[in-house]
Amino acid sequence: MTKLRDEAARTGAGLEAMRRLVPTEREVPALLEEISTAARRAGLEVSGVVPDPVLKGDEFDTYRYKITVVGGYHRLSTFLANVGSLPRIVAPVAFTLTPAPDAAQAPVKPGVTRPPQLAASVTLQTYVAHGIATAPADTVAVRPVANTGEILP
Repeated sequence: MTKLRDEAARTGAGLEAMRRLVPTEREVPALLEEISTAARRAGLEVSGVVPDPVLKGDEFDTYRYKITVVGGYHRLSTFLANVGSLPRIVAPVAFTLTPAPDAAQAPVKPGVTRPPQLAASVTLQTYVAHGIATAPADTVAVRPVANTGEILP
């Protein structure tokens, strides 16, 4: 009986880990904030986020976002490492590097140059498991608020 309880506990822990990696509800605002934070921690500037159409699947749906960041080469690798460390599955599936616009190449201050700046377009892919109804990709859930003039989170 103890072996069965131990196995049930391990299975439950494994299922909980799967729920964190591939949640059953859309967490787009939180996910985009985590990705933006990963870029800022690497010292990059996020210059664009564009969602791709959702790829529907039998067990889960695939969500892709094209993120454009600007910064130095080594900072881009730090960003990808930060994304790989996020608490849910987020995989880079396409990566394009181009020289950053001239404004990004300007010196920090007179006489101080910085490494050449690059614009990286990264397509990040994540997954949402079926199970709980999800909002369409182009909608945001809004909580009704009484007309009190108070701003609520």
